[in-house]
Amino acid sequence: MFAHIFKMMWQRKRANSLIIIEIVVAFIVLLAVVAFIRVSYQTYSAPLGFEYDNTWSIAFEPDIEDRAKIGATAKQTLQVLSQLPEIEDAHTMYFPPFIEASSSTTIDSENGKLYVLMTSVSDGAQQAMGMTLLAGRWLNESDNGQTIRSVVINKMLKDNIFGEENAVNQLFDYDGDEKLRVVGVFEDFRQMGEFSPVGNYMMFRTDLDNPKSFYRSINIWVKPGTSRAFEEKLQKILHQSAPNWQFEVTTWQQLRDEHISNGMVARMIPTVIALFLMLMVAFGLLGVLWQNVTRRTQELGLRRAMGATATMVQMQIIFELLVITLMAIAIGFLIAIQIPISGVIEQLTWGVFFQSVGISTVIIMLLSVACAYYPSLIATRYLPADALHYE
Repeated sequence: MFAHIFKMMWQRKRANSLIIIEIVVAFIVLLAVVAFIRVSYQTYSAPLGFEYDNTWSIAFEPDIEDRAKIGATAKQTLQVLSQLPEIEDAHTMYFPPFIEASSSTTIDSENGKLYVLMTSVSDGAQQAMGMTLLAGRWLNESDNGQTIRSVVINKMLKDNIFGEENAVNQLFDYDGDEKLRVVGVFEDFRQMGEFSPVGNYMMFRTDLDNPKSFYRSINIWVKPGTSRAFEEKLQKILHQSAPNWQFEVTTWQQLRDEHISNGMVARMIPTVIALFLMLMVAFGLLGVLWQNVTRRTQELGLRRAMGATATMVQMQIIFELLVITLMAIAIGFLIAIQIPISGVIEQLTWGVFFQSVGISTVIIMLLSVACAYYPSLIATRYLPADALHYE
């Protein structure tokens, strides 16, 4: 039986090659989407490295350019906010979490150039965010006036620069001839939210008395249960402290919801495209198989005349498509495996790749069986007499 099936498949090699090409394209696209969703879920599930509950961001736009006056006003505003009964803590930050904006640099290391995100925060901000310190200490007033600037870095950056060595009190090149001293190492910190991968990160200290320090927002940690009605009172106090400044108040939860919403939309688009492609492939396979079965009236009728049951004929049609599908999957696999081999996509680990291959294979095989079922059912209706009337 199997020899007969393969012989028939070879005789229809031109039509089968078109089916193979169609399935190869569908398999590669589906594999890419499954891997993309798998990587996204893995990234989403990783710890953020900070807490966002009961935290509000106050973005401000000064009406002056004098950095000394801006620092003095910001310092005064922080003092006023810290005394409010609704507020537990208040700190400056360059960019709040969950927004698509950041400051970055490139650092030379023994592992090559490292892309590093960075920010600047006032003393105590890391503790307020619930960040985890792994080694050393946080930045504080003792870092004022140092010849070499102090910095705290995350575990990934520490591993990339110093490997297994202790990074605390070690120096590394920063910008040109400038060096930075590591005073602490913290757990990985994903400022841009759940859909952002873990990357190299470092934090500088914001000194409001130093005109060279930069900050774009004041962030407050309100007491649990504080409603958005507090915003009206907050706006009045802010404009009393800085009458001509522009303030925009947003909760970190709002920023996170927007981040997740945008991230889901970005991931739904390729998923919908893949589903549409699968639908087109299904219609294509169904049409081709239907046409092939119609053209094989003599062959299938003769098989029935030689004693083949209806089930055997149906299984032949399904088995032929499954063999073609496996051939197409093998070709698609050989093409797709070049991506993890080349290491172009860092997040695509071998584990994620093979999981995606397995899921995509099962989906394509089920799709092939579904597409072959009705044409194979039609094939079972051909009787030996049909072969005699075939022209």
